Amino acid sequence: MLNFVEFAGIKFDSELIAGGAIKQGAKAYGQWKVECFDKDGKLKWSDDFHNLVTNQGLNHILSIVLAAGTQITSWYVGLMSSSPTPAAADTLASHGGWTEITDYTGNRKAFTPGSVSGQSVDNSASKASFAINATVTVGGAFL
Repeated sequence: MLNFVEFAGIKFDSELIAGGAIKQGAKAYGQWKVECFDKDGKLKWSDDFHNLVTNQGLNHILSIVLAAGTQITSWYVGLMSSSPTPAAADTLASHGGWTEITDYTGNRKAFTPGSVSGQSVDNSASKASFAINATVTVGGAFL
């Protein structure tokens, strides 16, 4: 069984350059913690890693925050095949560098975030859990 806790963070910064304009920026990233348990519930391994936020994801964030875009209220966690090569241009419908693993019981798992605090949000109170039912190598995850 795999448990996923996803942490998303957004970093904002700005600087003033004498004689110039104000430069502002924002960075969004996903930080994941994955835990693998055997059939008896014993922890086999754990890993932490950062995920790419795609162009579509960044555009969505900007749309919601700055342009009164429509919020998406249902988010899901999925699994990526071994050795994935995610790209900024990836979408759920088009992602040539990886395939989705579906060899688990049920459907994609709902992402249920907690409260936003400290410039991040997580789902540690409602972890996405996958009961794998085939021999597969998981290479990553997506939200």
